[in-house]
Amino acid sequence: MAGLEEIIDSKAPAEVAILFDYENWWAVEYDQRPSENLKYLEQLRNFYNPLFDMNISVDIVPIDADLAQYKLVIAPLLYMVKSGLKDHLETYVANGGSFVTTFFSGIVDETDGVFPGGYPGPLKDLLGLRVEEFDPLEPHMTNKMKMTKVMGNLNGEYPCNLWCDVVLPGSAEVLANFTEDYHAGCPCLTGNHFGKGEAWIVCKIIN
Repeated sequence: MAGLEEIIDSKAPAEVAILFDYENWWAVEYDQRPSENLKYLEQLRNFYNPLFDMNISVDIVPIDADLAQYKLVIAPLLYMVKSGLKDHLETYVANGGSFVTTFFSGIVDETDGVFPGGYPGPLKDLLGLRVEEFDPLEPHMTNKMKMTKVMGNLNGEYPCNLWCDVVLPGSAEVLANFTEDYHAGCPCLTGNHFGKGEAWIVCKIIN
């Protein structure tokens, strides 16, 4: 035991955080939502599990947590954007952080009131785009995404079978497009420079 004194009380701070919010979870899975197949925790795991497999430490933090220590912050299904969260995220990214969110984000405020002016509501400037329409897929339906830019190991085509968005990019760079059906040619992965950082949105998902 004496040999372990060097590591007792030592810490290995994470550089990645996933935002978690109970009220957002409840709102996402409320009965009146567009798809009964949309599960908040499942989408969080879709990001957490690959990071875990790569031995990357991840903190699960509340939406009002101090984000300054993190290089990457992920907020899957950020359907409910509470008061102050827009400025909190914009400050983090503008100071050099990297932010990732997904489809069905920026839809309502903390009272479940829909934001006027279209989606993703108060996140439009941060993400650099507007969502014209969202389309939850039925279990028998599929689509594909094709990378328009090589990003690390991301190249070629990938399947998706749960959700598709119709996105109108503004300042955002299109990194991948849908390839099939009504959504063919529509962006499904974009990145936007904001201040010193970047913000991405994934507008499709594999269930």
